[in-house]
This record gives sequence, C-alpha cells and structure tokens, in this order.
Amino acid sequence: MWFVWTDGKWHPAKAGNFPPLEQNRAFSYGDGLFESMAVGKGHPLWLNRHLSRLYSGAHRIGLHMPVDSVELASKLELADHSFQPSKGEGAGSEKGAVWRLYAFRVSEGRYSPQKDTGCLMLRTETAPMPYPTLEPPRMHIGVAEQRKVPITLPEIKRMGALDYVLAAREARLKGWNDALMMNAQGRVAECSGSNIFLVKGTYLLTPALSEGCLPGVMRSLILEELSTGVGLIPIEQTISIEDCFDADAILLSNARTGIRDVGMLGTTAIPPMDWAKRLQDQLQNKTNHVLGFNTH
Repeated sequence: MWFVWTDGKWHPAKAGNFPPLEQNRAFSYGDGLFESMAVGKGHPLWLNRHLSRLYSGAHRIGLHMPVDSVELASKLELADHSFQPSKGEGAGSEKGAVWRLYAFRVSEGRYSPQKDTGCLMLRTETAPMPYPTLEPPRMHIGVAEQRKVPITLPEIKRMGALDYVLAAREARLKGWNDALMMNAQGRVAECSGSNIFLVKGTYLLTPALSEGCLPGVMRSLILEELSTGVGLIPIEQTISIEDCFDADAILLSNARTGIRDVGMLGTTAIPPMDWAKRLQDQLQNKTNHVLGFNTH
C-alpha cells in the first residue's frame, strides 16, 4: 500500500494527491532520499535513527520537509491502526512489515529546481517478524565487478543507487546472496545490500565512512551498543580483500534482516563461528524489549 503525507497526516495515495509527474524530481533526477524500516507489532524499529539520517540528508541537499521529525515520528508510531499491511489476517495474529519512507523534491525545473518543497510518501508491505530467533543459512558473497562509485555526499541514503543495483544484479546472476563492493581505491567499502564487518580476535572491524560506505542504521547499532555486549571491540578502519580472507568471521548487517554470517567468499569457505548468532541474540533481546515481548 502507498500513502502520501498531505494536510498533516497520511492518506492513501491516489490521483489528486500524488505529485504530477512533471514535478516529481525523484522520477526525473533521483532528487530524494529514502529509509527502509523493519516493523514488528506495528512498531517501526530504530525509528529515531532512521529519521535522524533522513532529516540530516534532507538538510544536506536543501530539501524542505513538510513536517518536523518529532511529529512525523509520532504519526508513524500510531500508523499501525490504519496501515493494514503490518497486521496478519486473523484476530491477534500480528505480523511484521517493511515500511519504505521516501522524501523527494517536488518542483518544476531541470537540474536547477525552482523551489525546494519536499513530498513524503510511504510504502508498506507485509514481512516476517524482524530478526527471527532461528539461525538463518550462512551467506555466500562474491567480489562484484561493479565498484562503489565515488559520489557527492556518500553519507546520505539517496534514491539514485545504480551502482548498488548493478552489483546486486551481478550477485543474482552468479548465485550469490550479496555482492562485495570495492571502492575506487580497491579497498572494501560495503556490500550491495549490507554493511560488512570482520571479526579478528576480539576486534570487530568495519570500513570507515571515509571509504564510501553508507552509515547504516544497523551498522551504528552494532558499533554503539551490540558489539560490547558480546565482548568485541569495534574499530572503523580501511579494509583490504586480503583482510577478509584472513578474518575469523565475516558478518553482514542491515536494518531489515539484522546480522548474517558469511560462509563463502567467492570460492573460499569461511569456517563457522558463532559471532553472528551472538550479535543477533543481542539484537533480538533489544528488539523484544522495544516491542514489549516477555523474554523470560
């Protein structure tokens, strides 16, 4: 389901409240931002982190948001009453969802917009409850031919993401679960759909933001909260492909699926360790607390 923010609340998107195509700069120029949020029991997880990144990005590109972050957070927290995709069909059969929040500029003009008015849209879809307790299969990744293209403001989550699209397509064609993307200097940046971490002894290594990776919401949660709970020391640094093969474990993270273990890099098997499960358990406990589940 699609919703558009008008007159201070969410409305189902339809003809009449959707911006005309000639003013939709998201379509014409990729002039906008987005956030993908895991939802459980109608509660969007890590909402403040997502909105902080969204509003920071909007400020950087001069996009005038139609509502402040505090009010938007409040309206999203209450959205479950009307956003049916976050509910199961049966009474009380609550399910998960994924909400994709878009913010884009609406204006006439070519490369230079005539105004900076922002439009908010929300897409909701059903999904399993986030971060299941069952241990998922280990991931198979490979090094993509597509490099992480140097871009302006790499720290914002922009709509224009062709390099990620091409790397993800390569992963699909080669039978990988995700594609490892190198930056222009030939160092590890991130994967097409995830941030990457290496475990080496008691250290948890991840590419520094200066390497061109996106500051993922789950990445920040791991660095700031989860890593210390399992006894790992987080470090942001440069990482080579040789470092990946020399690591004790390779982990991938994103806000939708949580933390996954890599079992194969190209044709090289990575010996199993329990770091991904230990971090995922920390994440699950934190999620249960947020959603009000009884963990005893």
